[in-house]
Amino acid sequence: MRKRWIARLATAVVVAAASLALPAKAGAQDGLTLGVDNFKSLMTPRGFGMPRTQAEGERPQLGAEGLGDYSALLGRFSLVDPDEDLGGLFTVLHVTRIMCNSLYQGEYSLAEVAPKGFVIARGDIHYFGFSIDPWKKNWYAVTITGDSEMDAAAGHPAWAFQYDSDGNLVSCAVDIGPKTSEKEDIPSDDLGAEAVQFIHIALPQMFTAIITEPPVSVPLLIGPSGAISLATPCGEKWCRISTLYDFRPGEWHLSLTVRFDEPPEWN
Repeated sequence: MRKRWIARLATAVVVAAASLALPAKAGAQDGLTLGVDNFKSLMTPRGFGMPRTQAEGERPQLGAEGLGDYSALLGRFSLVDPDEDLGGLFTVLHVTRIMCNSLYQGEYSLAEVAPKGFVIARGDIHYFGFSIDPWKKNWYAVTITGDSEMDAAAGHPAWAFQYDSDGNLVSCAVDIGPKTSEKEDIPSDDLGAEAVQFIHIALPQMFTAIITEPPVSVPLLIGPSGAISLATPCGEKWCRISTLYDFRPGEWHLSLTVRFDEPPEWN
């Protein structure tokens, strides 16, 4: 069964690679219809919509608990422990897309899209453990523990959102792991191989993106760790998505960043 599934997957990759030949310039894909994310119905958008500047009074309140109800996505999968199976990884990335798109378009506040069980913290304290003063209310984290090392050690996802001085969302990111586990809890090689395939095939579909690096992305021939760069439409331009991953046993880690202020590099 696994061999037949892998064979079909390889065929799909070849077909996808042929159909997603990169344009010479970013503007070569004229006529692409961009959708709008609907948080309540969890519809799939086409890339990201039009940006909206966030007013000073709309900045997130530190310590606020997340109100986002993603139960329709979860099923038997875990948003808190996404390394247990591919369903958890899929859920984290799906929630990431919804959060990034909703905040980029100014449809919802950070507290409204942050998942239940998570809280809003200062980004500098969460990632560095100390404050960078004066803090300009431009860097936020969505976290369970409030500490990036504790989140990683437990395998919990943590999100980061950065705004510029005018209130425009310039980046959103998610980090998972690497989890500190007992040996029997470490994900297997098989799960790691499936995760690599998932990242190279499902991730571009989730974000309506095109892989720009590596130029030929065939997951069956790629190692368990690496980097992927993608281009996704956002408003009237293209934006960059940078992904680092390591799915070796004991090194389960994923870092994805959407940069709204940086164009992709087209090969």
